[in-house]
Amino acid sequence: GCRSELLQKGAVDILNTLLPYCDEKGRLIILKVMHNFLRKPSAFSNAHFEIAVTMINHVALSTTSVVNLQYCAACMQIFTKEKTRGMNHLAAHIVDAMVLLLQSSDPTIQFYVITTCGDIFFNHLCNDPVKVEQLIQHFIQQGSLVNDPQNIQALALALAKVCQVDSYMLTMIRLQLLRVVFELLFDVIGVHSSNLLLQESCCIAICRIALR
Repeated sequence: GCRSELLQKGAVDILNTLLPYCDEKGRLIILKVMHNFLRKPSAFSNAHFEIAVTMINHVALSTTSVVNLQYCAACMQIFTKEKTRGMNHLAAHIVDAMVLLLQSSDPTIQFYVITTCGDIFFNHLCNDPVKVEQLIQHFIQQGSLVNDPQNIQALALALAKVCQVDSYMLTMIRLQLLRVVFELLFDVIGVHSSNLLLQESCCIAICRIALR
């Protein structure tokens, strides 16, 4: 109730006006407030949703604070779960942020980034083939940075599903990334030998790669 009322009274517009004048601590406050608002994304109008994506994307591309990046990544995950409200240009902005965030070694950022990329891939949110190709390349190449067991599992499931889409497979062939994916999947199988769902997903992906 209170959250919806604040949004209706223009809280997003106010935060957007304040953001350019904030240092990293001020940005963190705005990010925390925005993340709280996004717990009920249905309360956002499409106009305010677009402003929110633009704000978070700006911070993600310009901040050096790990904590701020964690909040950015968490918000990005919510945006993609909402399928960017069908606004493809917002998905393109999020891809730009993901390419940067994929370089992080922070486990929390990695978790949100992997799941966000998964949503972008599985729901075909971005219709810009150049940006999709760029995201696939960074997503695979940065896979070696993932060490957290939960994040490795999320990465493997995402890779397994990516391998089931012909257009993504063709992109990986063109970028000569199949061997990298192949090795990542085999590594996951060795580490998670007791996870049957993960084993099955990885084996299906490996078979598809082998058939190529």
